[in-house]
Amino acid sequence: HDDEHDDSHSEVSADYHYQCAQGEKLDSISVNLIALFPSFEKLKVMWLTDSQQGAAELTATSSLVRIR
Repeated sequence: HDDEHDDSHSEVSADYHYQCAQGEKLDSISVNLIALFPSFEKLKVMWLTDSQQGAAELTATSSLVRIR
């Protein structure tokens, strides 16, 4: 008896915009979506500030986006 595995995946896209009154003091953001949605395997995060931009890949064991 052979079990077939469905190796397909789904992609979800979302945009979030935050404004912080003291954004210059912010150095990282904790993103806990994988804890809330355990079927997510990884998150590809792109971020932008007034002075920098970057990207990160988050997993269940790595949920911190460092922006400075």
